[in-house]
Amino acid sequence: LISVYNALPLFVIKKLQLALPSSVDVTDINGASSFLAAAYKGHVEHVGLLAEMGADLSIKNKHEMDVFDCIYESEASAEKEAAILNLVKKHGVVRNNPIP
Repeated sequence: LISVYNALPLFVIKKLQLALPSSVDVTDINGASSFLAAAYKGHVEHVGLLAEMGADLSIKNKHEMDVFDCIYESEASAEKEAAILNLVKKHGVVRNNPIP
């Protein structure tokens, strides 16, 4: 389901979320949620939508990576990383320890 969220157009994701509201925080075998995967892949619109849909923004995967780690390790451009970081902060997520 995680890779599905990141591959679908936003309007389809909205409809899927209405049909399956508990699916927003489903994780894969590594404990990564759609939110973490979207942050890692640099999908700014998906990150924003998942945040608005109530995704757990403080979630960590099995390796204890949070959204800030995913942004730091991201495959995205610096511009997209900055946009995702701004979205995360806008939704009240802050990191107590700095990114190395």
